[in-house]
Amino acid sequence: MNRLILRFSLGTLGAFLTVILLWTGFVYWRLNLSSEETWNSPSTQLLLPMLETGAKLALQRDGVPLERFAQGIARILEQPVRLQPIDSPNIFEQHRELLRDGKPATRLTPGIGNTYYVPVGDGKRALIICPIESKLLLNPPQLIAFILSITLIIALTGYILARPMIRMMNSMAATARQVMEGDLSARITGQRFGDRECAELVATFNRLADHNQTLFEKQQHLFQAIAHEMRTPTARMRFKLEMLATAKSEAKKEQLLQELDADLDELDSFVKELVVYNSLDDGSALNKSAVPVASTLKREREALIHLIGERTVELLDCGDLSILAEERLFARVVRNLVSNALRYTKSRVVVSCEPKGDFVLIHVDDDGPGVPEKDRIRIFEPFKRLEESRGKASGGLGLGLAIVRRITQVHGATIDIDTSPLGGARFTLCWPRADGRSF
Repeated sequence: MNRLILRFSLGTLGAFLTVILLWTGFVYWRLNLSSEETWNSPSTQLLLPMLETGAKLALQRDGVPLERFAQGIARILEQPVRLQPIDSPNIFEQHRELLRDGKPATRLTPGIGNTYYVPVGDGKRALIICPIESKLLLNPPQLIAFILSITLIIALTGYILARPMIRMMNSMAATARQVMEGDLSARITGQRFGDRECAELVATFNRLADHNQTLFEKQQHLFQAIAHEMRTPTARMRFKLEMLATAKSEAKKEQLLQELDADLDELDSFVKELVVYNSLDDGSALNKSAVPVASTLKREREALIHLIGERTVELLDCGDLSILAEERLFARVVRNLVSNALRYTKSRVVVSCEPKGDFVLIHVDDDGPGVPEKDRIRIFEPFKRLEESRGKASGGLGLGLAIVRRITQVHGATIDIDTSPLGGARFTLCWPRADGRSF
């Protein structure tokens, strides 16, 4: 953009200088080459030296009397010329000083004209030429033409230089209107703007439009998925309410009430998960601190004791490794990964960690069916469940791993899936160390 502004400024300046040069040439011709106006020209720098030199040559070489010289100058200039003593009272003192030094002088009289004094002879007298009317270098029509030419040339230059940007802005405005009217696929295409900066701006606009379209489509899919997920528990609740209205035994009513309470708990958990997911937009509001890995893993295993049952969750020694994170959110990541592993494991879950440069690798392994390679990216999308054993029958709301990925992203960490040495899935967190050089 700086190049575009610089080019526009230099182009406008060049146009202005071109006009000035053209009119300077015209003025020079008017002052110096027009034979009809040479003597009536206002150029005193030419007139006075010519008169002084002419007087000296005429008097010294040809012996022309001063009176005849004055008459000749009067005929040439078509102006009154007279001889007058330098000490004459109608010659100002400052002019007398110049004349006594043998220098010509000029008296400017506004509204009347200029009076020229040229010392001649023995230096006691001067030729007085007056009044010679001062003329404008440009008459009014020429002055108007000069101003218009500057305006037109600069305007034309500005338009030529700004034309690519004008075309680009018009295209951007038209495309923005299409997007506002609902056509999210509208892009600026098929046009050459002749400028690298304009092309870069168009490319950035198109990338922004692509990003917005992707976000909108994801939002639409999320809303559809939420509606789909809520439809099942609400349908069950409606059915059980109808059964409750017709139930005759107290035992049946109690059973239906307990099932309704479980469905409400599921909806409550679903809403809480949505709130957590949508609150993780960026990492600007995170309260990061050094979080010890080992103590967090131990605390979360104890919190999930009700899910472990007859299975085992082994925590391998993590030493004194610490990561830089908001403790509450890191604990949520550990809880979701371990509970996800417990949901699909056969008998055993192993959590281990190791340092790697400025990062800490945290592995969560299970001996379940694993995750097919083709599904290892899709599994982190909201409400995405895999077929077969990792389906809805295994439980879960479909938001746990999506929340894990969102938390890792806002912390500058990553999450990957591989095959576990136990035969199932291995989820690996790569998290910045609290004492890492990257911080």
